[in-house]
Amino acid sequence: MLQGGEPEFLFFVEAGQVTAQLERPNRAPVRLETRGTMLP
Repeated sequence: MLQGGEPEFLFFVEAGQVTAQLERPNRAPVRLETRGTMLP
């Protein structure tokens, strides 16, 4: 998924984690938020 792109799907995370990150040219990615739970 890319910001500004047309939405095509809706995702549901049933288990695990999802992370949103900011990616910019010539720069390291920046983690914005992580949600969810790691299962053993």
